[in-house]
Amino acid sequence: MFEPVRTALIAYSDAATQAIPIGLLDLPGRAEVHVKAGYVPGLPVFAVKVATMFPVLRTSGLNGSNGLVIACDVATCEPLAVLHDRKLLTDLCTAAVGGLATDALARTDATTVSVFGTGDRHECRSSPHVTYDR
Repeated sequence: MFEPVRTALIAYSDAATQAIPIGLLDLPGRAEVHVKAGYVPGLPVFAVKVATMFPVLRTSGLNGSNGLVIACDVATCEPLAVLHDRKLLTDLCTAAVGGLATDALARTDATTVSVFGTGDRHECRSSPHVTYDR
């Protein structure tokens, strides 16, 4: 999980990617829809992501966020995969970015990290799925 995120961050920082400004659609009930798209020149695919946030659903015990990623062929623009991730990819990528930033900024002799927070993102950062060893 870490190496693809690291590679993407470096490519983005080096201006070696193409991305659209995040599209934002405000809906009733403080709901939001975010649309994002990106492409790394030379790769055979590009991706479009639709993320939704509907805070009112959380009060009834439902997930207030959702996500859909479409991976498309660069040569034909045909969809190759549609991932309805229910924001799992968002949580894992956010956790990976946090881990990479921590690694980049931590003292070289650091052996312990503390994670503060609550909710889904906190659980992902503490998950064994995002364990990172130097």
